[in-house]
Amino acid sequence: MLYSRLIKMDNSKLLSTVEETINKFKMIPIRDKPLVVAFSGGKDSTATIFALKSLGYDVRPVIIEMGDDPRFNGEDIARKLKNKKNIDAEVINLRSSEYQEGICQFAARDIAKYLAKIDSLGENESQCTPCYNARTIALTERAIWYGSNIFVIGQHLNDMATSLLKCYWTERYFQEFTQKENLAYEGNRMREFIAANPIDISYLTKMVKEERSATDDPPVEIINNQVRLIRPLAEVREYDILEFVGDYPHQSSNCSYRETEPRPFRLLVQWDLDRRLKEDPELESILYDLVMQGLNGDGTLKFRPRNKRGEYYPGFKPFLEKK
Repeated sequence: MLYSRLIKMDNSKLLSTVEETINKFKMIPIRDKPLVVAFSGGKDSTATIFALKSLGYDVRPVIIEMGDDPRFNGEDIARKLKNKKNIDAEVINLRSSEYQEGICQFAARDIAKYLAKIDSLGENESQCTPCYNARTIALTERAIWYGSNIFVIGQHLNDMATSLLKCYWTERYFQEFTQKENLAYEGNRMREFIAANPIDISYLTKMVKEERSATDDPPVEIINNQVRLIRPLAEVREYDILEFVGDYPHQSSNCSYRETEPRPFRLLVQWDLDRRLKEDPELESILYDLVMQGLNGDGTLKFRPRNKRGEYYPGFKPFLEKK
């Protein structure tokens, strides 16, 4: 399948693409079971809820409050969804003692560990991985509570390409600065480095073949022997998600208050990719094909180089494994 921003995807095409992705990767083997959907109020998770609901699935939006951003109001997000679309959403505050006492002690312990990490981030450390890990545990617990073995995240094609390129820029920065000058990751330096250099597709292809570059956001992830994470929007572009959501009052994610200059690494890569796609729409197809090379037939990863970053690039930056 080829993608280009030159071709606008209408709503019916987006829905058929989501359905094709679900079927291709056998994401939802039992159609009538509840689907826990991570809901932040942002456009991606909003589009995921609307798409799955339109396709006839039993969606159960779950809003997770990290309890560290006073501007994020889960109850308000749930209220808007109910008023605008008559869809109920559940709000979970991970720091609530009532919530922590209601889940298994191992899950509560691990969530507390990741929340503590978020609260004590060092310079140039990102909250993305500990936040993802804490949410993943909570969503896994909720899926099991509903008697389901699936939960849903609203990441899309551009997210898959972004994390593929994070591997690329990590290696190039490491070669240029860490190895040569013993300089660890620094956000302003990385931003300038990305902006000043082209993406060497031949080199990126070599990295994929040698298992040093892969998406971090595959269509399907096996969380444990009970639960899988799925991304039904994996083959939908961000551009088309904006069109699909339309004038629904979506908002940015609840980590935006931390996204100060020079911005987290992922955002630097994402914004740069957006710029490059406007200049060269065909880059989208190339990156999609490279992402697919790193996947098994069921949509899971063949390899996860991200979790070997400390081994591949010693001294690059402090790093947490992604679950």
